[in-house]
Amino acid sequence: MVKAITCPSCGGSVSIKYSDTSLSFVCPSCLTVISNDNTSVSILVRNQQLLAKPIISLGQRFKFRGHDWDVIGFLLRSDKTEVYKWSEYLLFNPYVGYRFLVCMDGHWSYVTKTKSAPKVDSILRSASYLGKTYSLFNKVKIKTLFVLGEFYWRVKANELVESSDYINPPEMLSLEKDSDEEIWSLAEYIPKGDIETAFKLKGLMPLDMGVAPHQPSSHNEDKKLTMYVSYLMCALFLVQFGFVVAVYRSDALNLTYSVPNSKGYKITTQTFEIGEKAGYIESEISALVSNDWFEAVIEAVEEESGEEYEFDQGVEYYLGSDSDGAWTEGSQKSERRIAKLPKGKYHLNITTDSGSGAPTNLTVRITEGNVAWGNFFFAIFMMAIYPMYYFMRAKSFEKTRWSQSDYSPFWSQHDD
Repeated sequence: MVKAITCPSCGGSVSIKYSDTSLSFVCPSCLTVISNDNTSVSILVRNQQLLAKPIISLGQRFKFRGHDWDVIGFLLRSDKTEVYKWSEYLLFNPYVGYRFLVCMDGHWSYVTKTKSAPKVDSILRSASYLGKTYSLFNKVKIKTLFVLGEFYWRVKANELVESSDYINPPEMLSLEKDSDEEIWSLAEYIPKGDIETAFKLKGLMPLDMGVAPHQPSSHNEDKKLTMYVSYLMCALFLVQFGFVVAVYRSDALNLTYSVPNSKGYKITTQTFEIGEKAGYIESEISALVSNDWFEAVIEAVEEESGEEYEFDQGVEYYLGSDSDGAWTEGSQKSERRIAKLPKGKYHLNITTDSGSGAPTNLTVRITEGNVAWGNFFFAIFMMAIYPMYYFMRAKSFEKTRWSQSDYSPFWSQHDD
């Protein structure tokens, strides 16, 4: 019920809207903080020197989260150094109770006292509440700089209280304690647009700066898309694995020839057959060269039509030693993917060449049913670009979040 009293400091009239539950209130004329015990009043803080203007008008009623709320109190608070300041608005509904709206650096939170004390693990620097685990973000001392309105506790201006914040975005558990009591509260991050609409603050909203401790990641939608891309990558891998299992690689030709003079030596192979097998055809040659190079010009001739498919393939291999020890360069074997040959019977016409013309043994192998991996890895790489980009952005967001914390998981002794 509304109660009118006379300010003991300035003699002005003060109306207390919820006199049955409010234990302290502020005279709007002289800003004196007054204690109310329903039988008498006394001064708690005389004539506050610091002035602050709330952007949400006290004494008005607003609808938020399905309830009608009276804004009955306003506090300006800070850390011990008074470098970081924030505003707190006390909301009251006779059927729901008290809630707080907190605004710091343009970020808003809806705060409710917890029904029980969370379980704190000092070793893991965490707190557990209602099945959720919250990570320690900060421990600071809080000072109340300015108050306005009425409150359900006796306001103690300029008194320091210890505070610990634990986060699990979009929520934050906070503990405030002094020599008399410990109070736990749960804060939920609220988009500023919701506050602006509900409390009619168009044109009055402060700019949001940085990342709030419990601000949800701006990359949640990116995370969903990243999951879809990851599933697609897994599906692509399964398809590729299915090709590997289903397509059996086999030799169409595998012969070794003795080449007495590797300059201009000609070989005609026996007939071999190419079928309609899935996959691609690969040519593999190996020559026993040493400190030399070897090259073969190869014509695949389809015996029925006389159609020719020409390609060249070579190897080079060098070895030696120096002050660093033995070394080798190149290989005595090379593989080459060749154009898909139509089904039919073929033979190869091979003309050899080398640097020294030394004799060598030449092995020629033609295989079919080879599964391509190049396109697979290229597709995986292209699809992985977005998840990598997401993880980099998400990590940057989290590092910004934790940059104001003394308990950052990103901290190292090498950081500035």
